[in-house]
Amino acid sequence: MKTNIEKKYLKRLTESVASFIVALDDVMKEPSSYERGKMIAKLNNFLDMQNDAAMKFGLGYSWKKINNVKKRAGERRDDK
Repeated sequence: MKTNIEKKYLKRLTESVASFIVALDDVMKEPSSYERGKMIAKLNNFLDMQNDAAMKFGLGYSWKKINNVKKRAGERRDDK
């Protein structure tokens, strides 16, 4: 059973994902530009930080495990 602090970080992640999707959809409606690219990078960094917090404090992962999870995700992406 998850503690309140774990639930807090997992809830924050799900809310961040929902906000990210809406914000990304809005940004993608804009014409392609350097500024749009910067905004997409900013959105991705925000979501990545929320995901890190959920893994660390919600799931109790160590920073090493978090890095391994990200590394495996990158390898899966590269396999495509």
